[in-house]
Amino acid sequence: MGEIGKVFHVVPPQTSVETVQALEGLLADAKAGRLIGFAWIGLRNGLGYEIDLVGVAQSTPVFVRGLARVLDDQLAKIIGSR
Repeated sequence: MGEIGKVFHVVPPQTSVETVQALEGLLADAKAGRLIGFAWIGLRNGLGYEIDLVGVAQSTPVFVRGLARVLDDQLAKIIGSR
């Protein structure tokens, strides 16, 4: 299991339909062999966050770190537009 950390409670406790749908789509892709690695940041209800790498993502950390930078850039744009 990946690293688990504490953060402030940022959202009200509820089931996220979007999160469930996204994970179901990723699971279908993994079962079909289209998703071969996965890196994630999960926000937990009241428990903080979880990060981890599985599959090919574990064996290509430099590539995944570059993709994390792409995510960081996307987040910066979202924050900057608010």
